Amino acid sequence: MYIFIIILGIATDLAFTPYDIAPLIIAGFSLLFYIIIKVQNSKKAFWAGLLFGFGYFGFGNWWLFTIPDNTAATILFGSGIIVLMSLFYAAASAASRVLYGVKKSYFLLFAPIVWTIAEKLRHSLWGGSPGLIQATL
Repeated sequence: MYIFIIILGIATDLAFTPYDIAPLIIAGFSLLFYIIIKVQNSKKAFWAGLLFGFGYFGFGNWWLFTIPDNTAATILFGSGIIVLMSLFYAAASAASRVLYGVKKSYFLLFAPIVWTIAEKLRHSLWGGSPGLIQATL
């Protein structure tokens, strides 16, 4: 299951340039939301969001590892950025699962708001870097 979630994140990233398979973003996030609903608790939803983020940002931000000074520091820096960005998806996944546990209709109403806030915070943290933002498709 965990490997599937990472592969799902990678497949979702194929919606962006240079692949431009736009329907994959809808399918990828729809499957992620389905997984969030099906897991038993918010801790498992957190891990699902984190692993999805690893695949999504790890594949989509490959350029972080092409810096000419390919030292251990570069690899650690790039990996750290990917982990930090993935934490936003993990937190949004856990919060969405909590909403689903309270009342199923809350998930439909408030999960998009939670994810929008997470994306806005992630975007603000990186100084406006537009990389891998769904609204750019």
